[in-house]
Amino acid sequence: MIRSDYTAEAAFCKHGNIKDCEKSVEGTWLNYYDQALHVEIPDKNLRFTANFRYNILPNITTSPTNDFKKVDSLLKKLDDSGIPTKY
Repeated sequence: MIRSDYTAEAAFCKHGNIKDCEKSVEGTWLNYYDQALHVEIPDKNLRFTANFRYNILPNITTSPTNDFKKVDSLLKKLDDSGIPTKY
């Protein structure tokens, strides 16, 4: 379990059986930007890293580069009040 104060709690369960767990241990966690999650449990000398994976789905866009160019050109068309012009 990870908590909002960057602490973590882990329980070691024999053979993956959640009903047969040892006492839980404390640790810490941090995230690397939007790329990965890193958890350290110093009492057991353990470190875990989970990389995040992002895929752009074809039903969202088939050409992310062109879509980003469209957004960029729309942002450049904002007038002084922050209201986009009609396109």
